[in-house]
Amino acid sequence: MTKYIITAKELLDNINDFIILDCRAELGNPGWGNKEYLKEHISGSYFADGETKLSEPVSEHGGRHPMPDLEKLRGYFESSGISDNSKVAAHGLYSGRAVFILRLFGIEASLIGGTFEFLRSLGFPVDAKIPVPVRGKITGSPHKELIRNKDFVKAKINDPSVLLIDSRSPERFNGTVEPIDKIAGHIPGAVNFLWEQIKDANGEFLPVEKIRELYYFVDPSKEIIIYCGSGVTACYNWIGLKHIGIDSSIYTGSWSDWISYEDTPKVIK
Repeated sequence: MTKYIITAKELLDNINDFIILDCRAELGNPGWGNKEYLKEHISGSYFADGETKLSEPVSEHGGRHPMPDLEKLRGYFESSGISDNSKVAAHGLYSGRAVFILRLFGIEASLIGGTFEFLRSLGFPVDAKIPVPVRGKITGSPHKELIRNKDFVKAKINDPSVLLIDSRSPERFNGTVEPIDKIAGHIPGAVNFLWEQIKDANGEFLPVEKIRELYYFVDPSKEIIIYCGSGVTACYNWIGLKHIGIDSSIYTGSWSDWISYEDTPKVIK
């Protein structure tokens, strides 16, 4: 089975075996990722729009990047030529969500280590040509139990057999800084582990041994639930744990969904 995280060199050496998804985006700058893709991308890669396809429009609840209906996502990825037996590699801000969703359907999807600029510097072929895929067919039933909602998490808050991980920065977790959401703080009982700790300065993911050391605090015998601000970057911690053999689930609405309800307990500054 393909690893959850692969290095840029591993992908480059086996590039013809993979469908590559370009998931670039820039928070606060809608459309940036698609514009960059149209200018230049890894040859043969498809753009996966995290803002409009991997996220639903914002409503009263569901968070800032609501998870779309899984059947819609199945069709969207099929339109990029992905089938049951495909191997997929993704890079960019929404690559974690893309990999998480594809793994829900049993597709062997992996994160590529490194930014687009880093990948280009390593010799990946790039151009501006838009590939036309042959539509794929994904037949697997999605593992819906890996997606958690507000009610599920709320019922688990005081359960000692559950580990709740907040993937945001320590400042946002502590409630001392909150540049995005209306309320600062975190869900009671959560522990904080910034997802970016499993990457290096080039955006490549650390060796598996180092990732295992960083997750020293995770007890695999517990039920592990991960969240972040809107359910996007939590996927990186989910993938990081899967990479070292530890199962977990994601509260996809995350903090921005949690604070949309008055009856949810909150630890605030």
